[in-house]
Amino acid sequence: MAKIANETIEEVNARTSIVTLVGEYTRLEQRGSDWWGCCPFHNEKTPSFHVVPERNMYHCFGCGEGGGVIKFVMEMEKLSFVEAVETLAKKAGVEVRYEGGSTDNLPRKDDTRGKLVELYGRVAGTFHYLLMNTPQGEAVQKYLAARSVSGEIIESFNLGYAPQDRYWLHGFLTKKGYSREFLAQSGLFSKKYPEVAFFSNRLIFPIANR
Repeated sequence: MAKIANETIEEVNARTSIVTLVGEYTRLEQRGSDWWGCCPFHNEKTPSFHVVPERNMYHCFGCGEGGGVIKFVMEMEKLSFVEAVETLAKKAGVEVRYEGGSTDNLPRKDDTRGKLVELYGRVAGTFHYLLMNTPQGEAVQKYLAARSVSGEIIESFNLGYAPQDRYWLHGFLTKKGYSREFLAQSGLFSKKYPEVAFFSNRLIFPIANR
């Protein structure tokens, strides 16, 4: 089956500024090295939409939406993964290359690898939110502070907290529209018990390719 080459996806991500992209949909204000604004996905008066240019990612502390530039366009414009990549590639002047087929016969279906990358970004952002905004997360913050891990390090490395309830993550993601079949491919859940998350009641250190 034809799909967009990974090199194209990486180039689109590298050449698309999350700040510029989001700024086309909502007004952003800079605070330190990051940017904040009202979320374009839900109505709010107090800005809770966090944009991190260093990681080219966004996360809303109000509704939980999060991801990278491709995910943002998918959600805002209601496009498939392939269509979102093609849209951003055109804006960035990136030539779209495909694997296993030509552009003329390309099926308009989501690329699984790309969707998984976006899923991991959302989960990392959600775990970070839980670390910074819940009583359980506050206890973990105290644990980190006792080991000289500063708030700056927590933000820079997007550290997070996976909740004790091992069924919570699956329920959260299915409510966000992810299918059980897709989540079963993610590696985040037990194969024997597909609603049970591998990570629970623990500090999370996300690893990302830059």
